[in-house]
Amino acid sequence: MKIAVIGAGSWGTALSQVLAGNGHNVGLWARKTEVARSINKEHRNPRYLSDVELHEGIVATPSYKDALLRARAAAIVTPSNLMRGVARALADVVDAEFPIVICSKGAEEGSGLLPVEVFEAEMGSAHRLAVLSGPNHAEEVVKGVPSGTVIASSSEETAALFQELFASEAFRTYTSDDVRGVELCAAFKNVIAIAVGVSYGLGYGDNTAAMLMTRGLAEMSRLVARAGRRSRAWAWPARATSSRRAPPSTPATAVSAGCSPRAARSRTSPRRPTWWPRGRLPARPSPCSRSATAWSCPSPTSCAAWCGRAPIRASWRARLPAAL
Repeated sequence: MKIAVIGAGSWGTALSQVLAGNGHNVGLWARKTEVARSINKEHRNPRYLSDVELHEGIVATPSYKDALLRARAAAIVTPSNLMRGVARALADVVDAEFPIVICSKGAEEGSGLLPVEVFEAEMGSAHRLAVLSGPNHAEEVVKGVPSGTVIASSSEETAALFQELFASEAFRTYTSDDVRGVELCAAFKNVIAIAVGVSYGLGYGDNTAAMLMTRGLAEMSRLVARAGRRSRAWAWPARATSSRRAPPSTPATAVSAGCSPRAARSRTSPRRPTWWPRGRLPARPSPCSRSATAWSCPSPTSCAAWCGRAPIRASWRARLPAAL
């Protein structure tokens, strides 16, 4: 199957590699002719991820129509400020049922519309639109480092289509029906990442970064709830915060956490009764022995010293399994 990828930046190049690695032919639209020429001849993008050799199934072109020719679906990976122009250009080339997945983040300046809303306004047929978002670095995805993402669409069939197209052993895909919730999280997490980067630039440490991430996620939750979206419907990759360039001391470059307001005020789960008494398991031979109902020890004081088990209360004996 041929898939058109509109945008030959780092993310567009990485997703093209994923699609081609899954056995699909990729028509990659590049704005600059020299970039398309280099990808076709040398199988390398001279501007982005140039150290990675690209799959032979990727054919680049500076023409929208050539990239979309005989394509069965398209992935939009252009900057968010170009969304409306891209949607208008595609509306003249594809039909009303042509499936499109939007892989760009942000909101349109002035209108505040999300990318999926811009495409819906220009092209209609919201059921054939999907969005892809996740805590992914393009330089790792293109090399096959295990990663995950979420694909959201109002149509279950459209989400399943793109899930199957992108899914691989190294690229795990999840689906959701909360399109605008996923897009809001995708845009907001970049704001959090910028704030974290600024904090490191000012000389602050991991504690400050952790505070910014956790409080940022709480604010993200309130924003999405105010927008009327279902916070529990978001898949984990869409609500993760990524830090582009964190210092070596940072535990990870992508931190996942929940957005649900319930998570912020959750309490520790109540204790459940278990069949074993508190204490350590026997670490060495001891004079203590066990029967079907209880342990038998030489004396209450030596029990903890020898077998590591506290004396069993009478209320527990009836709950012990026969094999104990």
